[in-house]
Amino acid sequence: MDLFFWRGTKELDSFSESLANELYSRFPPPIMEKIMRDDMKKNNKLQRCLGELNAKVAHYKATNKVGVYKKARLHLHFMQTLEELGYEAGVARKISDMLIFHTAVG
Repeated sequence: MDLFFWRGTKELDSFSESLANELYSRFPPPIMEKIMRDDMKKNNKLQRCLGELNAKVAHYKATNKVGVYKKARLHLHFMQTLEELGYEAGVARKISDMLIFHTAVG
């Protein structure tokens, strides 16, 4: 049993920050808030972007040892970074929840 599961979190944090920054560059907070007021599932560009982020997370999981603790840390840091970038807490939570659904499997 590996008791040092918290090691390697700097790399994980930088990965989650890169995901948040990529989302920010494509959908800044004002645009994301407008999308959230409309139907988020109907926005094809957003769905494609989230699909690409999910693919990056899947690749990261395949190439690194990611257990329950690291999955939780990834999502928490991702959500906190989104909030630091100016997204509302509710918006950041919804986006993070969408990633949680995809990373929880497998």
